[in-house]
Amino acid sequence: MPTVSVLITTFEGLRFLPGAIASVLSQRDVELECIVVDDASTDGTGAFLEGLDDRRLVVLRNEVNLGPFASANRGLERARGAFMARLDADDVCRPDRLAQQVAFLERHPAVGLVGSECERIDEHGRVMGHQPVPEGDLAIRLRALVASPFIHSTVVWRSSLGLRYDGTLRLAGDYELWTRALEQTRVANLPVPLVQYRVWPQSLSAKQGEQQRELHDEFAARTCARQWPALGIDASTVRQLRAWCALGQPAPMPPAARRLVEALRHAVLGASPSDAALDSFARALFSAPGAYGQPAPAAAPT
Repeated sequence: MPTVSVLITTFEGLRFLPGAIASVLSQRDVELECIVVDDASTDGTGAFLEGLDDRRLVVLRNEVNLGPFASANRGLERARGAFMARLDADDVCRPDRLAQQVAFLERHPAVGLVGSECERIDEHGRVMGHQPVPEGDLAIRLRALVASPFIHSTVVWRSSLGLRYDGTLRLAGDYELWTRALEQTRVANLPVPLVQYRVWPQSLSAKQGEQQRELHDEFAARTCARQWPALGIDASTVRQLRAWCALGQPAPMPPAARRLVEALRHAVLGASPSDAALDSFARALFSAPGAYGQPAPAAAPT
């Protein structure tokens, strides 16, 4: 039985898929299986996968295109590992990625899901920069109230959690899953880049970024509303806060967004902060690049 099941879904992803699979099969110090779900690709992906010969490789093919998250659920049903890892078909793992994350989970039995930082690379593999993430359980929960706290390709979770994606979604299904996972377990991010995350014009985030951000706002608002129903938070509130943070300069925070940030800050500190501290706190929620699949402004000094 493998220790880790690594799941890759792909649709017309032949350009970068070989590198993604190779980075999984070359992982050090861990028993694994690599499950690839071909979502009815027509670019030669099927023939490429048929030509691979590795006992650790499991290939599933959809006869019709189901979308990335319904496809992922097919792979999750097939997985046998005690741990479940994700990797997008255009990203690349560091050789010690899985060993580091499995070791962390084994040392911290209360933590059920762990991600990491990443390097951002372009379509030619050139490093564009480093993407930090919130590390501890509390910081991740705060970020999840306004933006995705994990980089999808870096996440490993315990299979015993039984996590499944909402298969009806074609965008932002990872963020929706994180909001539910946080209700089941403690979480963490490792402060080291264990994956290279590819930023290129034909990626799903690049082609449908605005729709993805709108869904993020809806999921964030839904999560906040469960905690603070009296505040009347909706997707427009989160959108206003995101837009205010993106200004990168002093400006009055919209009233609804201010009420949300005050609730967040009070939940952490138990006290009402000054206006300056509140502004810095709000910007810090969006300070990590890539919170919405693109760089965010630098955080204001705290």
